[in-house]
Amino acid sequence: QRVDSDDDDLSPPRKQRVDSDDDDDLSPPRKQQHGRAANAEDAPPKDEDAAPQLHRAGLHTSAQFKEAESKLRETRTARAATEERPTEETVYRDRKGRKLDMLNEMMRIEAEREGKRKEARAEHEWGRGTKQKADEADARRELAEMRDQPFARTAEDLDADQKAALREGDPMAAYFAQKRRDDEDQQLEAQGKTRKPVYKGPRPAPNRFGIAPGYRWDGVDRGNGWEAKLHLQRSNVASLKNDRYAWSSADM
Repeated sequence: QRVDSDDDDLSPPRKQRVDSDDDDDLSPPRKQQHGRAANAEDAPPKDEDAAPQLHRAGLHTSAQFKEAESKLRETRTARAATEERPTEETVYRDRKGRKLDMLNEMMRIEAEREGKRKEARAEHEWGRGTKQKADEADARRELAEMRDQPFARTAEDLDADQKAALREGDPMAAYFAQKRRDDEDQQLEAQGKTRKPVYKGPRPAPNRFGIAPGYRWDGVDRGNGWEAKLHLQRSNVASLKNDRYAWSSADM
């Protein structure tokens, strides 16, 4: 044992550890804790946001485990409900970083696509001639008429179609054309409609597009003569071509 000197040791007397006299407490004597962790004030703060530990260490029954597990789930569900945040919408931006409304952007893109499709259709329409458009209209009308006809087409049907066609140089072409117009007028009158007026004056000079003048035209050509020069040039080219062919084949 340590022998204290009355003259040299000036420290206060140390307290002796008092053990419990209880016979039930058989645990060994605990050691004194040293350092800052022993002080409750200096202990690290507890994380209040951490999930509570409801499960006890050691052995426990299944009923106790189920009860602790259900409480833990309820606690986690309540915490998740309180921490839920509203879902933010996706922000769309252009190349310069400006925000774009999704619906407006979709409408703008669809309008651009529709405009491109219309331009393509208009360009296709302008690139075709009047004859091609008339042929397509005749083909559509023929298909519409064939829907109500029987499946098989006989020689009489083809003969009737050929007879109905108007050909240049036919002496009866004018008669059948007038008859066809009269039949169309009767059909329009039955439907309560009228035919659009057409020009019935002297025959106008030809033009490169084959467009007939309006029914109000007085017969006076107010152009600058470009159409006449164009037709004259084409006629000269065709005449020169024929002359060259005749000269090349004169000795045959």
